[in-house]
Amino acid sequence: MYQVISFNPPSILFGMDTIDQLGKQAKKLGAGKTLLVTGPNVKEAGILERAQSSLKAESIDVEVNVQGRDTPEPATSVVEDTAEVARKGKFEVIIGLGGGSILDVAKMASALVTNPGKTKDYFGPEK
Repeated sequence: MYQVISFNPPSILFGMDTIDQLGKQAKKLGAGKTLLVTGPNVKEAGILERAQSSLKAESIDVEVNVQGRDTPEPATSVVEDTAEVARKGKFEVIIGLGGGSILDVAKMASALVTNPGKTKDYFGPEK
């Protein structure tokens, strides 16, 4: 028999200039110390700077974690390293800013911060 786990899905914002609403949305959710996980393409496009400005405008303490490169599937070591950064920094919120791989890293790192085990403990047909 499989165990059923219930959770609240994250908020996903999309559309033209929604990045400028990031701070207001994060504040509504009570965001405190925040880890912003992103990739090099977002940084190069200038979107990262806008995200940081939006968060700082709402007095949200933000630290940026730029992943080395965009890949189709993030390595488990990247997820575990990001989770360790979040644990050590005592971040209350993790925001993923970018494409699918970056969002995967942010979501899984968030799960590892609040649950026991490593990534391998959550993969497979019986997990």
